[in-house]
Amino acid sequence: MEHFAYARDSNDSRGVANLIKNQINYDIFEKYSSEGRILLIQLRIWDREILILNVYASNFDEFHFFENLVTKVMEFECRKIVYRRGF
Repeated sequence: MEHFAYARDSNDSRGVANLIKNQINYDIFEKYSSEGRILLIQLRIWDREILILNVYASNFDEFHFFENLVTKVMEFECRKIVYRRGF
């Protein structure tokens, strides 16, 4: 079965999602989501540990948002990061 992970805010005005096809062998270790703007998934795929980082960033300069994002990514202690962004 395909794995669908998403994060959305309470009024559905924003959100991010990832779909992992069922033909891919993977194990999910940890997930984190925040306010429909951040989705972090740490997983092992093809014997490699990676962190999928999916971000829906604001059109405005929000230093605090990005500061918190970097802090959260560092907590995962994963060196291989796949970064996706929303427009």
